[in-house]
Amino acid sequence: MTQKSMNDALKKLCKEISIDTQSLNISMYTCRHTIATKLGNTPGMSYPWAANRLGHSLKMFMRTYVHVDKDRNEEMLKLIADY
Repeated sequence: MTQKSMNDALKKLCKEISIDTQSLNISMYTCRHTIATKLGNTPGMSYPWAANRLGHSLKMFMRTYVHVDKDRNEEMLKLIADY
């Protein structure tokens, strides 16, 4: 199985179950990136564990996958405002 065949299958599945991708290029990479970002923004998550599961060093995981999550950002802004 190639990455292209997996991406094609993912696009076909989205179409079959009527997922509107809003013209975004959904791929296995974007799914992996989304999952890794969610792992990076999960309270109590062990970053070394997540990095290891993805086959990356901790530095690579933090630099590549850990980003500000919109939901988490709003939660933190509310926390500051309530202080």
